[in-house]
Amino acid sequence: MSGFAIFGYHRLIAADTRGGRYELSSTEFADHLQLLRQQGFKTLRLEEMSARIRENRRDSGEKSVMLTFDDGYESDLLIAAPLLLDHGFTAVFFVTTALVGTPGYMTPSQLRRLSDSGMEVQSHSHDHVFLPTLAVDDIKTQLQRSRDLLAEYGGREVDWISVPGGRYSRQVIAAAREVGYRGIFTSAPGYGHGHSGGLLLLKRFIFENGTPLTTFSRIAHGRLPVMLRAGALYSLKRGLRRLLQRP
Repeated sequence: MSGFAIFGYHRLIAADTRGGRYELSSTEFADHLQLLRQQGFKTLRLEEMSARIRENRRDSGEKSVMLTFDDGYESDLLIAAPLLLDHGFTAVFFVTTALVGTPGYMTPSQLRRLSDSGMEVQSHSHDHVFLPTLAVDDIKTQLQRSRDLLAEYGGREVDWISVPGGRYSRQVIAAAREVGYRGIFTSAPGYGHGHSGGLLLLKRFIFENGTPLTTFSRIAHGRLPVMLRAGALYSLKRGLRRLLQRP
């Protein structure tokens, strides 16, 4: 397989509970992890991922994926982390710092527990605003405040950001580099990565509830038709947003 899949999740909910579009049940997520373990996949940490890209190790013979979560829901610690640890996996949790300590989201002490368990905690901005809609100084404030708070809560460096809504621009890239980030995780589906303004730009497959397990398996194994369909749909949605002049 050329490259590796990065999966994006949001809130997890109790088994057999009906959730919103981006809310997966604990059973669905456990099925993903079981499939990965049974089929011999390992999960990549940020440094492993970065080194693999830097050294251009595109086909090492090792089956790898990266698992990520956005927003900082309390379910990250209470549901996702125990399941990940049970299967011997790790994930990257991108946290919106303005939501820390509010109902349904992790507290500072819970973020430290998540980090201490071996999971990686990184930025999802401060207020979860679409960054390209802001003035440059406000973009920097969003990025810097989030980075500083998360380093304080988790006790570790914060070098990566998942941009809210997958939205970024040249100004966002420049501000992220100036603040000290190394890369941006987007919502564009695919296995590739790019470089812009000295930063890595990483694609992800964002999962919705009810997605068939067969689709998850095909993406993990790098099946091209699935990627092409997902990429075409994403491009269509972006085109419609621009046409309608939505933020």
